[in-house]
Amino acid sequence: MNFTEATNAHTDWKIRLRGAISEESTLDLDAIASDECCELGRWLHGPSKARYGTLPAHGECLVAHARFHLRAADVAATINARSYADAEQMLGAGTPYALASRAIVLSIEVLRRQIGEYKPALGDSPVA
Repeated sequence: MNFTEATNAHTDWKIRLRGAISEESTLDLDAIASDECCELGRWLHGPSKARYGTLPAHGECLVAHARFHLRAADVAATINARSYADAEQMLGAGTPYALASRAIVLSIEVLRRQIGEYKPALGDSPVA
């Protein structure tokens, strides 16, 4: 897993959501709400769960990731309802979306660090 790319992919959601606001476009709520539709989500629910699922940061990252996608879907639903000013406000500092965005970035970093400190048992593959 490339943690830098995963972080960038999630911080870029604010740009995508603002783009949808300015273009007045409709978004796919189911895809945005699903925490398994992106590369990080597939990795968290798949290979990393088997390998690193016992690390505290793994569970925390799973929760933060799911929460982030739900908050992004809340904004997307507001965009789809054509409430563009409200959607823009939902992206502001201190909002549930902003807090969830910050939490996933921090969770990815903590997980990256814990994986770096992880000492696999004999026979375990060192590949993340």
